[in-house]
Amino acid sequence: GIVFATAITLVLVPSAYVVHADLERLNRRHPFGFKVIGFAVLGGAIWLYNYLGGPWPEIPSF
Repeated sequence: GIVFATAITLVLVPSAYVVHADLERLNRRHPFGFKVIGFAVLGGAIWLYNYLGGPWPEIPSF
């Protein structure tokens, strides 16, 4: 729940700062590959969150 989400945030935020410079370079050289990697990571994270049965906030459906 909350603790798990906080732990993930505390790990991901510093990692994001470290990786950001490398991603900027990659994005300039390979914009398409960069987007593919981004979507793959995002999709994997969402799948893992679903798989672990994470509590989803109330998302209004349209």
